[in-house]
Parts: sequence; C-alpha cells; structure tokens
Amino acid sequence: MMKKSSKIDTPEVPEAAPSPAPAAALPLLDGNQSDFASEISRKVEEAILERRQDQERRKAEKTARPAKPPTRESAKDSPLRKPPAGDNQHDFFVPVVTDISVKDAIELMDLAVFRLAKSSRRKGDIITHRLADVVIEVSSGPHGMATIYDYDIVLMMVSHLAKQTEKNRREGINDLPPRIFQPSMGDILKFTKSVSGGRQYMAIEKALDRLQGTQVKITQIGKAAKTRRSGYFPLIAGADVVSRTDTGKVDRLAISIPDWIYDAVTSHEKPAILTFDPDYFLLRGALARYLYRLARKAAGNSQAIYKFSTVYERSG
Repeated sequence: MMKKSSKIDTPEVPEAAPSPAPAAALPLLDGNQSDFASEISRKVEEAILERRQDQERRKAEKTARPAKPPTRESAKDSPLRKPPAGDNQHDFFVPVVTDISVKDAIELMDLAVFRLAKSSRRKGDIITHRLADVVIEVSSGPHGMATIYDYDIVLMMVSHLAKQTEKNRREGINDLPPRIFQPSMGDILKFTKSVSGGRQYMAIEKALDRLQGTQVKITQIGKAAKTRRSGYFPLIAGADVVSRTDTGKVDRLAISIPDWIYDAVTSHEKPAILTFDPDYFLLRGALARYLYRLARKAAGNSQAIYKFSTVYERSG
C-alpha cells in the first residue's frame, strides 16, 4: 500500500519586475538663473508694449494727416475747372456778371439760344422752341451756331453796359452809354476767367463769327402778339477789329450792341438783369451752365418746377 505524500504543491509565482528607479528631481534655479528669467520676461513685456504704442502712434498720425490734394483724375472730374493764375486779384474794371431777364418780353433765360455741344457746329441748323404764346427759332450762319461758351462775350457786353448805365445815373449824367463795346482780347480772357494764349485768341475770333451769324426769331401767337415784342434779334450786331499786335494778332475789338439788348438795359430805371456768380465761367460742362441759368432765373421764387422733358426740350 502506497503512502500519500504530505507535500502540498503550490503554484509558482512569477518574480515581480524590478521597479523603475525614481525620477531625478528637477534642479531648482539658483539666484543667477532666476534673475536671468525675470530679465527675459521683462524685455518681452517691454517689446510688446513698445509695439502697441508704435501702432497707436501710427494710427493717430494717419487720422491727423491732412487730406491729399486732388489728383489729376479727381480734378478732372470736378464740375469746375481751375481758375487762371491771379484770378483772385480784384480788378475794378471788371464789372459784376449780369444777364438780361426778359420775362415780360421774350423769355430767353430758360431757353437755349445757342448750342450746348462744342463738337456739333449745327451749320445751317435751326432750334425751335414752341411755348404757349410764342415760337422762338434760333438759326445759325455759315460759321455754325453760337455755343453757350461763345455767349460769354454777350454776358460781358451786357455787364459793361449795365455798369456804365448805372454809373451815369448815379453821377447825374443824362447821356446814354455808347452802343459800341470796345474790349481788348485780354479783357475778354480776364472777364471769362480764361488763360491767355494764342489758341484762346483764335477761339475768340471764331466765337465772334458764330455770334454774328446766329439769329433769334420770335413770333408771337394768340393774344400776346399785341403786347410782346416780335422780330429778329441778333446776339451781336457786328464786330470790327480796332487794333492788332505787332505779331498780327487781334488786340482790340469794337462790338456793336444789338438794339434789343441796349434797350433792355438802358431804357428802364431798374433794368431787368440778373447777377451771375463769377465762378459761372469755371463750370466745365455746357449742361451745367444751362442748368445754372435755369436755376438763376427761378431764384427768389417760392418754387420752380421743371419736368425733365421740359429741360431737355428747352436746352436745344
């Protein structure tokens, strides 16, 4: 009979893996190292602050910087051209700009008795304005129809006539001003705020050709025919060359004032004329000039309403 063994078998337990060595503690910064870190932090903060201050300074300078002068493109887009040098100098021989307001006669202030476009000569053409009681026809001569820029000479003629008439009355002079207006070419350029040059002299000569050839015919219809003036009305009655320069250029002119303009200014105690802003001549566009005339005639009234179609028709 076999004897049982008293030894008890126990399971084998695997040996535990060796524990990792404890991590070494980070060394503490000594005094010198701590001062160095503080210095770096301080310099970074100073750099950030300096950058912010610089940005704020640049922003403030940009805000306070004066506006740049208009560029060539922006100046070109302006409705007003630049006045010539010396234009701000007062000239006692240049009168206030005026034009005839003939509301009770032929109503020309709100009608174009000239062409607006420079490019189209409208040679032999006729502009017809049909109003309620009057028909106004503007015809052109062989040199083409006068432009709204040519009409500047008429404005100057009216202005000088009005000034001389007022001066004679103020001084008790009974004589009426002469019917001949004698400006120099330089006077015309000064009055119309134009630069002086050979091209401008030629432009004035051509303008006189067109002004002399442009006629305004007024036909009254209905009951108004007995009270309103009818007939043919030139913008100027003629022009002669009085003198020339040594180089042969026209120097002084003699422009005959038409009867209808002369009578409108000299035959009334208070002539029906309107004052224009002198900068009217600086307006670039012909349409802008026409709209100014339209607004100037309406100035002082409680209101003035024009339809776009009416403005279009009356602008020629």
